Amino acid sequence: MKIIDFRARPRTPEYMESFKTENRRYTMKLMGEPIPPTGTLEDFIHDMDEAGISLGVFTGRDFSRTTGWRMSSELIADAVAKYPDRIVGVAGLDPLKPTALQDVDLAAKLQLKGVSIDPAAIQTFPNDRRLYPVYQRCRELGLMVFFTQGPAPTLGTYMKYGSPMPIDEVATDFRGLKIIVSHASWPWVMEMIAIAWRQETVWFEASSYYFMPGIDRFVEAANTVIAHKMLFATAHPFFPMKKIVDQFLRFPFKPDVLERVLYTNAAELLGLERS
Repeated sequence: MKIIDFRARPRTPEYMESFKTENRRYTMKLMGEPIPPTGTLEDFIHDMDEAGISLGVFTGRDFSRTTGWRMSSELIADAVAKYPDRIVGVAGLDPLKPTALQDVDLAAKLQLKGVSIDPAAIQTFPNDRRLYPVYQRCRELGLMVFFTQGPAPTLGTYMKYGSPMPIDEVATDFRGLKIIVSHASWPWVMEMIAIAWRQETVWFEASSYYFMPGIDRFVEAANTVIAHKMLFATAHPFFPMKKIVDQFLRFPFKPDVLERVLYTNAAELLGLERS
C-alpha cells in the first residue's frame, strides 16, 4: 500500500538547528522521545524507504521574529529539486512579517505547494484579520494553507491558539482555499471532526497525537463520515517514521478507508490522482 507522509522534515543541520532551543527540548520531553540525531537529505529518503513511505511533504517554519530561526523556502525547493519524485515542498510563513505577501509569491515562484503557518508561535488566531491578505493571495495562486494547531507543547505559548474554531471562520470566508490542519487541533477532537465534515476544503492529520486519548474518535469518524478528509503524517523528525507507520497500521480503519487516509486523499490534494 502506498503511503504519503503529509508532514515530515529531514534531519539536516538546517532543520535540526531548531532543536537547540529550550522549547524543543521541552516538547521532546513531553512526547517521550529523544532528540533525533542530525542527518542528511539522503538519510531522510532512507527513513522513508524503511517506513514504506513513497512521498514526504516537507513543511517549513518561520520563527524568525520569535526565536530567530526559519527554514528558507529556497532550501526546501532545493530538496524538492534533488528528489522531485519523493519530496513535496511547503514554505514556512510568518503572516505578520512585513514581507509576508512577497514570501507567498516566492513560494509560488519556487513551485512549492503551499505555506505553513504556526499561529501559537506568533501569538494570534488563524481568523486574525491581519492574516486575511495572505489567505487571499494563497487562494489566487492556488497554494494550500497549513495551520499547525494543537496544545502547542512549548514554553511561552497559550494553548487557546490551538483551537480549530477560528479555522472554520477562515474556511467560510475564503471558499476554495485548501486548508490543512496539522496535528488535528488535538484535544479539540470533536470540533475538528465537525469542521472537516462541514467545510468542503478543510483536511487534517493528527501527527504527534496518535498515542493520546481521543485518537479513537478520529478513527471512528474516518470510518463513518470523513474518510475523504483525514490524512496521514509522522511529524518526523519529532518521531521516527517507521515507528509511526507501524503504530498507525494497528488502528482499526476499514481497509478502503485506510488506503484513503494513507494515500488517496493526499494524492488528490497534490494533484497526483483525480478525486
